[in-house]
Amino acid sequence: MRWREERLAGLDNPAAVQRAMETAGHSVVFSGTTVTISLLALVALPVPFIRSIGIGGMLIPLVSVLVAITLLPALLATVGPRFDWPHFRQSQQASPTWQRLTRLVIRHHFLATLVALANLAVLIFSAFGIKLGQPSLEALAQSGSAYNGLTALEKAGLGSARLPV
Repeated sequence: MRWREERLAGLDNPAAVQRAMETAGHSVVFSGTTVTISLLALVALPVPFIRSIGIGGMLIPLVSVLVAITLLPALLATVGPRFDWPHFRQSQQASPTWQRLTRLVIRHHFLATLVALANLAVLIFSAFGIKLGQPSLEALAQSGSAYNGLTALEKAGLGSARLPV
C-alpha cells in the first residue's frame, strides 16, 4: 500500500520503492523484531511443547521480515507495475469510519487509555488461571461413553486407564 501511495503521489517506480522502504520498511522491521522477541520469551518456559511453539513461532515473523525487506522491494522494482491491478484505492483519503474512530480516540485519549488498560488487565488476570502441565484425574470423564470405553480398556488389560476412584 505504501508503494502504491508513493506512486499515486507522482514518484516513478524505483523512487516509490525506495520511499516505501524508508518509511514502511522501518515499521515492518521494528514490529517483526518485537514479535520475534516476544515469541522468544516462550523458550524460557519449562514446558517442551510451549518451548517448541516459541521456537517455531519465532521463525515466522523473522522470515516474514526478511522477505519484506529483501524480496518484496526487488519484486516491486522489477515487475510491480505490471501486477499493480486492480487499483482499489484511487486517493490518499482514509475511510470515514477510520477517521471518526481516530478523532474519537484523540479527543478522549485518557478514556481510550483506560479502556485499553482495562482490557489488558482482564487478559492478564485470566492468564494467571492457566495451568500448564499434565491434567489431573478430575479432568477424566466420570460417566458416559468415554468413561465406559476407559473401563472396558482397563478390564481388557490393554493398559492402565488411571480411572478416578
